[in-house]
Amino acid sequence: DKTTGAIIIKKQLQPNDSFLFNVTYKVDGKVNVITLNIKTEPNFKYDDPEDPNSEDRKWIDDYNSIKDDQKHTITLTKYNGNGTELDIPSEVTIGNKTYTIHISGGVYSANKTIESIKFERGVIADTSIASLFSSDSNLKEVDLSGLDTSNTTDMSSMFANCTSLNYDGIKFATKDADSLFTTENVENMSMMFSNMTNLTKLDLSSFKTNSLTDMASMFSNDKALKEVNISTFKGAPSKTLYKQSSSYDSNTIKELMAPYSAPFYGCENLETIILGDQWQGFSVDRTNETIYLPLGINDSWQNQTTFKMYTSEQLDDSFDASTMAGTYKRVNVAGADPQYEANGSLYGNN
Repeated sequence: DKTTGAIIIKKQLQPNDSFLFNVTYKVDGKVNVITLNIKTEPNFKYDDPEDPNSEDRKWIDDYNSIKDDQKHTITLTKYNGNGTELDIPSEVTIGNKTYTIHISGGVYSANKTIESIKFERGVIADTSIASLFSSDSNLKEVDLSGLDTSNTTDMSSMFANCTSLNYDGIKFATKDADSLFTTENVENMSMMFSNMTNLTKLDLSSFKTNSLTDMASMFSNDKALKEVNISTFKGAPSKTLYKQSSSYDSNTIKELMAPYSAPFYGCENLETIILGDQWQGFSVDRTNETIYLPLGINDSWQNQTTFKMYTSEQLDDSFDASTMAGTYKRVNVAGADPQYEANGSLYGNN
């Protein structure tokens, strides 16, 4: 951490796991080494034959989980069951103690049986729910409105490779109550919706993106995606790509590296995109160590308010949010013809 000088090490551990590492540091010219051994608690299994409601608690046995008796929390780290419809309660009472349910990391990743999942109001997501549902090939419905993500910073690959899931099956909010699902502290959304072959539409206008630092490949290879609203996004930042390519000049980054990390790389059927009044196109911000990626789209696009036409290169290189924000429709799609001025030039490009 450049601000505090602290060394931050992130590693997700399963129950009854351990992580051994050495920290070498120098004080007054003398080299010192500290060995740290981090261990997690054994996997929690509910077993109390004297509890008349024991069957209500047995669902926990389908998970790898960690019980913290001091904080009164049970953190679910991996689902091992074969259920098709899951309803996750926000708390569970064991003995005379009530425990809040937390989820962490890819709890449900690579599951082949789950078709729907709902988080009851008050389930708490940890700082990382990266790959939470990734590669859940039969997942069709997800209700996230009750999931408290106020402390979450990493949602990368959250729905990646969910090949049966469409936008209508994802519920971020409900009409009758304020949603607990928020993105206000999320820094990483890279590959969040990538390789979702059944996804045709996404409206992310409710997303708060003030903390966002990486959305590389966010929608990459969504072959069926036709319409997306990212009007609250402030460009497509990637600190990760900057770290990998900061020694190169801007032209090299743009031509050789950035296209493959573009948020819409491989979205060949995209027809409509909504960009807001804070959007910025491609740039290399060396002060903040961030690359703002190109969109990764092709052909010409017409602003539905001004009716001006822009090439994909113009949207990337010359985007003026004060005059160009709005809904854009792709012109050069199958069955459509570009619009021309009377002098033969493409409309809006004079």
